[in-house]
Amino acid sequence: MCNKQSNNNENQLEIKQNRNLDNILKLISNQSNFCNQKYLESVKNELLKIQDCINILNIEKDVYLNDKQQINFNQLSFNQIENIEILCNQISKLNNENINYQKLDQHAKQNLFLKFQPSSSFIINQLESLLSQEKKDIIQEVMRNYPVFETVQIVKQYPYQFEFEISSKNDSKQKSRLAYDNDGNLKFEVFKSSTNCVSYVKIKQDCNYKLIIKLDLKNEGNKLFFIGLVGQAYKDNKYIHENSYINSFATESKHGDRGVSKIVKGKCLRDVKYPQDYNQIEITFCVKSKFFQVSDYPKKENINEINNDKLNLIDINQEYFLGFELYYLNDSITILEFQELK
Repeated sequence: MCNKQSNNNENQLEIKQNRNLDNILKLISNQSNFCNQKYLESVKNELLKIQDCINILNIEKDVYLNDKQQINFNQLSFNQIENIEILCNQISKLNNENINYQKLDQHAKQNLFLKFQPSSSFIINQLESLLSQEKKDIIQEVMRNYPVFETVQIVKQYPYQFEFEISSKNDSKQKSRLAYDNDGNLKFEVFKSSTNCVSYVKIKQDCNYKLIIKLDLKNEGNKLFFIGLVGQAYKDNKYIHENSYINSFATESKHGDRGVSKIVKGKCLRDVKYPQDYNQIEITFCVKSKFFQVSDYPKKENINEINNDKLNLIDINQEYFLGFELYYLNDSITILEFQELK
């Protein structure tokens, strides 16, 4: 039977190499655990008192996986170890999106890269003229696996100083209006009995935007709202829902595919019940990249983007607007956040 060593002898005790206690202490003291020295000394001193008991335990001697060893951090500075931790946290953040990245086509991968790794995307764009598409794809894959540029703030988010413009189409100016809620958020609402009230926000082609909208659709029979990218050629003469000209997201499935229904994650959002399952949406978009994604917010369980066969509707040779379309009396949307990535 093993006994606790006497206090008189504990200071003279030495760790027996390559035995159970030695292995345990090496695992605990790995610098990646960020244990402070006081704690490590305390563990070591207390466990040394029962070293013989620990060493006779039938613990498996093969500690590591085949061909693997504990990472040696002894040659790294504390600052370098902290940087590794930051990178690991960033990788975990990307993994938490729960998107099966490898199963996506190249366009969908590019859109996700633009959305979740804006700094990395910015770096690649700066090298656009120097790289072949093959090399760009390789570098993008490396940046996806090692998102080092997301650990620093190369691309920053700025509140977008947007200006709403109510369309002249279908008496929208007479039947809808812009107002502010108690928190100072801009609201677009229908205040007279009507259908198809449209408004626009002017945007820049080469900028990335993120927009969060609260939906408040009152009509009991139909919960209708459309949002999409509108070229100058169709402004004030086409509705947002006209999917032969404009790609848009629609809140209800009974109105069919409006062009933004390609599933990146979860389900097609127009098949998800509003307002039972969501009442806010997040839109991220960039005209130049032909990128337009919408998701339920804040859960982001369902992410949709423009269908591949509808990308040709975006003509980057003309000016673009973000268009909104409401249908019924007292329907409204509220802009909770509108950011431009620079």
